[in-house]
Amino acid sequence: MKMVEMTVDNIEVLGEVRKGPTLVLKVSVAEYYRKTYIYCQTWEKNEQEAGPGKLTHLGLTMRPNVLRDLIPLFQAALEKATAREGESRGGEKS
Repeated sequence: MKMVEMTVDNIEVLGEVRKGPTLVLKVSVAEYYRKTYIYCQTWEKNEQEAGPGKLTHLGLTMRPNVLRDLIPLFQAALEKATAREGESRGGEKS
């Protein structure tokens, strides 16, 4: 999915999670045409770099009801992935 670059003056960035040495995922909430959206966007940003970084074309945009339906699926996926990681390490927990 290609994200269309837009200017929204009511963006509230909630936080970011490092995805790798040069990428972060930023989660934000904003309104666009009087509807509320949740964004999870990929930004280029080195670990030592100050400032916001550079927005890439990768990310997810969704309405709150979609995220509400996705959360249980993400939780189930996290539980399965955690179990698989434990199995691949011979039962060790990290």
